[in-house]
Amino acid sequence: MKKFLKILAWLVGSVVVLLVAAAIVVPMVFDLNDYRSQISALVKKQTGRELTIEGKMKLSLFPWLGVDIGKMELSNAPGFGPAPFARIGGAEVKVKLLPLLHEKVETDKIVLSGLELNLGRRADGSTNWSDLVKAPAAAAPAPQKGAPAAKGGAGNALGALAIGGIELRDASVSWDDRMSGARYAVSHLNLVSGAVRPGQPFGVTLAFDADSNKPAVNGHVKFASRVTLDLANQRFRLDATDLAADLHGKLLAGGKAAFTLHSDITLDLPAQRYRLDGTALTADLEGKLAPGGKVAATLHGDISADLKAQTVRLTALKLSALGVDLQGDVQGTRIIDAPQFSGKLHSAAFVPQDVAKALGVKLPPMADPSALTKAAFSFSFDAGLDHAALGNLVLQLDDTKLTGRASVRDFKHPLIRYALDADQMDVDRYLPPPAPKPVHRVATPGAAGAAAAMQLPLPLLRSLDIQGTVKVGKLKVMNLRSTALHATLTAKGGVFHVYPVGAQLYKGSYQGNLTFNVRGATPVSSMDEKLSGVQVGPLLKDFMGKEYVTGTANISAKMTAHGLEPLAVRKSLNGHAAFSFTNGTVNGVNIGLLLRTAYAAYKKLPPPKDEAKQTDFAALSGSAKVVNGVVSNDDLSAKSPLLRINGKGSANLVTDTIDYRVEAGVTGAMTGQGGKELGQLNGTPIPIRITGTFSAPKFNVDLQAILDARVKQAVEQERKKQEQRLRKNLENELQNKLKGMLKF
Repeated sequence: MKKFLKILAWLVGSVVVLLVAAAIVVPMVFDLNDYRSQISALVKKQTGRELTIEGKMKLSLFPWLGVDIGKMELSNAPGFGPAPFARIGGAEVKVKLLPLLHEKVETDKIVLSGLELNLGRRADGSTNWSDLVKAPAAAAPAPQKGAPAAKGGAGNALGALAIGGIELRDASVSWDDRMSGARYAVSHLNLVSGAVRPGQPFGVTLAFDADSNKPAVNGHVKFASRVTLDLANQRFRLDATDLAADLHGKLLAGGKAAFTLHSDITLDLPAQRYRLDGTALTADLEGKLAPGGKVAATLHGDISADLKAQTVRLTALKLSALGVDLQGDVQGTRIIDAPQFSGKLHSAAFVPQDVAKALGVKLPPMADPSALTKAAFSFSFDAGLDHAALGNLVLQLDDTKLTGRASVRDFKHPLIRYALDADQMDVDRYLPPPAPKPVHRVATPGAAGAAAAMQLPLPLLRSLDIQGTVKVGKLKVMNLRSTALHATLTAKGGVFHVYPVGAQLYKGSYQGNLTFNVRGATPVSSMDEKLSGVQVGPLLKDFMGKEYVTGTANISAKMTAHGLEPLAVRKSLNGHAAFSFTNGTVNGVNIGLLLRTAYAAYKKLPPPKDEAKQTDFAALSGSAKVVNGVVSNDDLSAKSPLLRINGKGSANLVTDTIDYRVEAGVTGAMTGQGGKELGQLNGTPIPIRITGTFSAPKFNVDLQAILDARVKQAVEQERKKQEQRLRKNLENELQNKLKGMLKF
């Protein structure tokens, strides 16, 4: 037995010595460079390509089985130009010999320098590598469920793979697709990795330049990570991964874009599960595509995806861009078949003016410079390819807090639903500041309304289906103040209907029924509105700056109009209205003073003392008919202790002119409103002509004609009295004579 062991040991030792001797002697006596022509001929025979070997080749056997190759070039396929299909400047590959006996692959660092690979596809769809690829063999039958894996399979081989490192120096790869016209190129590619051992982390760095014409962009990309491979189970970890890209080109409209990504990445290929933990993404854009010329954004959070379940989650999300900081969580389902996302987002306080500036949006001047300086929001959302919904909405904008919900279904034919509630809103803060002088615009008749209508997205408006309600606790718009505003909007088939709509204002109430119809080429508006118990003086003062009329008002109006431009609306305004005022005044005119002044001039007396330009009334009522912007009234009636007033006439809303006639009748002694007596005018209707414009009315009292007529009337009455007296005297005289004659 001992003798057998000695013989066996001697044989093994002899084999080892022979192997070592062979590893030393063979490379010395066997030179691969002597077989260049045979190798090139074999490649030519098998592929039809020319293999040009310029550099020297070196072979080693022990302890590393390896080859060191110099410059080498493989020609391109016919029809793909003179550039070679592939070229290398040098390559070095070494495998440890003894581990191969145990089915283990251990390599030294693999080095490849100067790689140039030119891939292409012609217009007919053929590629320049298809002739190098043989048709795949018939697929082996799948192993039965529960059957053991074959020994020495790919998984085991990969599991036993160990590489001392990979170094790729100054490589370039191009793809020229003549079917689509796209061209992509990677150049100056450098890749360095540490020793690759299954289950053990190793470092990887990668850098290259990229150029593309579809999209037209080029730039530099860098990558670094700590990689752990589980090749047998196809699971991978990329810890402390850093990716950076600096891009420019026509896609960016002459600007630049820089992106950086830091994350710990986990990939489970069989389960199709992926995670990016501790993700930090930054993006910096400069140029025309960047709103405002320059935008910086950052994203932090954890991202996980399960492609089999078609789900994705973004947790601990933090997004900062354009001066807005967002936080929240997002979940996605059916991300491949029909993506749908939901979650919650909220923002920190931000300044909308700064956001607009960052976006390059120049805001118009506003009446309040402090408007749009405070904002914050929060909401939950649910969105997909054909719908979007916001819930639990809370928006703080300056001094307004808005809450509610809103949703859109079917983006092609939008179905919109909403319910919004604001505590207070001052719209005037956001309107332009008052103009120093009135601006008068000249518009071509008929053209302005048509032009405005053409600017509306009529097909979109006709496709909308809307139901929603808005409530506002306190509202100020155009300096009018109201409370408890509520408005319900419904829209379908191009007809927008606001009903009911109401509010409390100036100790009274407003009710309306409004319609906006865009079914035709020109929009049509109609309104049915009522003001009840409103103190009209403060209302007019807030709205027009002056209390033209005071008192408690009840006003109703039903109107229709066509178009959008103000002049077109006024020209097409038609309808009727009714009004009544109690216990008020008409400011701007003192009818009593007008009469006294005219009377003093007639009598050539000193003018009366100036008084307030107002006419008191206990009741004022009337109705109006509107035809094409011309308002006609023929039943104005006003009563006061001093006067009884009736009026009729018209006001043209298009030309801003007035033509009105008032008849004022004195009811008694003219002592009201501090005036003197004008008893001579008692019972006489006095005409007052009102002309001019709404902003500058003119009043004319023709008292001379009235008084002359009054004198003529008195003379005529006196003449009639004298005639009656003379007739009576004659009758008496005749009667007396007849009596005397009868006595005889």
